[in-house]
Amino acid sequence: MINKKLGVMVLALASMGLVACGGGGQSSQSSGSQSSLAPESTTAPVYDLSDGESITYWCPTTDTDFFAEKVDEFKEAHPEFSGDIEFLASVGEGEVKAELTKDPEVAADVFEIADDNIAQCVEASAMYVYNNDEAAYMRYLYGQEAVTATTVKGRVYGVPYRNDNGYVLSYDKSIVSDEQAKTVEGIIAACKAAGATFNFDLTNSWYTFAPVWAAGGRTYTDDQGVFHSDIATDEIAKVVAGFAKIVTDAGSTWNHLADDAKFGAAEGKLGAIVLWNNENSQKNVLGDNLGIAPLPSFSVDGKSYHLRTFQGFKALGIRRADALTAGKLKVAKAFTMFMGSDAVAEDRLVDLGQGVSNRNVIAKSQLWSSKWVAALNKMGTAGTTVSQANGTCGNYWDPAAALGTAIKNGTITDAATALNALTKCKTAQEATAA
Repeated sequence: MINKKLGVMVLALASMGLVACGGGGQSSQSSGSQSSLAPESTTAPVYDLSDGESITYWCPTTDTDFFAEKVDEFKEAHPEFSGDIEFLASVGEGEVKAELTKDPEVAADVFEIADDNIAQCVEASAMYVYNNDEAAYMRYLYGQEAVTATTVKGRVYGVPYRNDNGYVLSYDKSIVSDEQAKTVEGIIAACKAAGATFNFDLTNSWYTFAPVWAAGGRTYTDDQGVFHSDIATDEIAKVVAGFAKIVTDAGSTWNHLADDAKFGAAEGKLGAIVLWNNENSQKNVLGDNLGIAPLPSFSVDGKSYHLRTFQGFKALGIRRADALTAGKLKVAKAFTMFMGSDAVAEDRLVDLGQGVSNRNVIAKSQLWSSKWVAALNKMGTAGTTVSQANGTCGNYWDPAAALGTAIKNGTITDAATALNALTKCKTAQEATAA
């Protein structure tokens, strides 16, 4: 999804396909097979590009130079290809949906897209579906979770090249020690002692469900495209109520603000924050005092629960259009698979500091120089992440924000009030789109 600094309003406006909430009609896309059924395969697809035609691509400004370099490498690797791969325009991953669905006939052949935008592009019959062999090889490269993030109703529509759209903990080591950073209670105590704040904006629906998932809540989209919010149980309510008490007891130390501007400030200073990736700016302010770690745990009735984070993927996709000839399609498929390869992923990780989905590259821990990306990757490995594409729908965001606001306002005071709030949230999130 797009830059999370834009907040809940943009999250709602740019939310995922409504089909995921109500299981709307199947896309009219007819090419390809039920690729999600393909088992893992170590065999890479081979494309004969001797009769391939020139293609175009969109990419975000952060990737412009990187793409240009990789286009040259791709052409060197395919001397039989006599066409070109041309940059068409700078279009961010979260902007592709709007541009592509306006008119696929004038869109770029290849693009990078946020995973939670794919469903609506598929519903608009604007994206190409990959076949069984391609999907099977993707499973080998990236694993099932990454491929599921680019799958709609059993069909794979994108190459999941990037996995770093989430949030972790950043903290000032001069205020919060590494040991204190492991628990919510430790962070609060350290911040109180220093007259600092712990910024964790539960009213922003991108962050709200971290404790709900920790408590055992599940949000997911099934194979028929129907969204489920399994959160309204007595046990989950008890844990959410316990977490709400921690928030209330923290008083002004808990700041519902997704803003790290007060790191290093003399007054109103910030001790720790749950936030998306702003590592470079934070490092410029705190230097060696910057700590970055997986989200902390919290305790209710003596039992520990680990906060969970979104893990959003970004994918390489291909437009579905009459203008996409057979010659263009072959090149587009070969190029997207190349851009998602282990070799390119390793360069992306090292050169751009972006998290990647490739299992072989993830295993090379020495390459993960970004503390932020490494922390999110550690959470993914530990199973404390939730797929943004599969774990939300258009109806997810506003009810989640309302739940977070109830925690902030102190209206959740016990298990009964927590269960009531969770039930309201579940009902609204599972409402079938009109």
